[in-house]
Amino acid sequence: MTANIAPATVGAVPEPRAIAIVGGDVEDRDGHPLEAVRLAELGGLLDAAYPTGRRAGFAVSAVRLAGLLAGDADPILAVLSIGLLDDAPRVRWAIAATSATGGSRFEPPPPGPATPFESAPEALEALAVARARRDRLIVRTGEPGADRLLDAIAPLLTELLDELTDRQRPVARMLLLEGRRQADVAEALGVSRATVSVMVGRGRVRSIERLAGAVRALTAAGLQARSATDRRSPRDASLTVVRPAGPEGLRA
Repeated sequence: MTANIAPATVGAVPEPRAIAIVGGDVEDRDGHPLEAVRLAELGGLLDAAYPTGRRAGFAVSAVRLAGLLAGDADPILAVLSIGLLDDAPRVRWAIAATSATGGSRFEPPPPGPATPFESAPEALEALAVARARRDRLIVRTGEPGADRLLDAIAPLLTELLDELTDRQRPVARMLLLEGRRQADVAEALGVSRATVSVMVGRGRVRSIERLAGAVRALTAAGLQARSATDRRSPRDASLTVVRPAGPEGLRA
């Protein structure tokens, strides 16, 4: 599988577009819509996950939450932050490049028939596509080559997160989000290092790490390519790949 993304060139990296994130169809593990209080808690958790790089705070409405990030922020952090909670809800994520500038809050659309997303309809359109495909993660950078690859691999990330057991989830969270070593995780959980190693293997935590890294890199590449296209003619657009800040790898 190949993607027609322009080759990298040396030069100034174009400023990426803003990134709209919508978490739709939010349900608990029994398939019931989350209560408003719990949704508000998730919005606050995501605000805390992005102390910088936010153009607008996360807002909630019915069974959706939404936020607006700077173009060089890491949108996959939101997926991992919610997906690795002990009581992780099921969320259908739509991540889309947008020209929106945001305000103090970024209001999501109400549930029901398609409603223009206040200043980022791209995210709502992406959410509708994800729902039709029954995918729970879709990323739209506006660069066709990157988006084709993301269509193939991004949904796999939420599938792996869903397969984590109640015992594996905190291990994955401490390793992937908190950057702890396996020995530190073992001490925190009161288990042996060998037990943590087994849970890492059975939970495919390293696969989650690699897949999240691949989605991050493709998203950054697509955003940069689209930004270059916006500033120059498509024929002259070029791509410089920059990986957003993220975990350096599981530490033993």
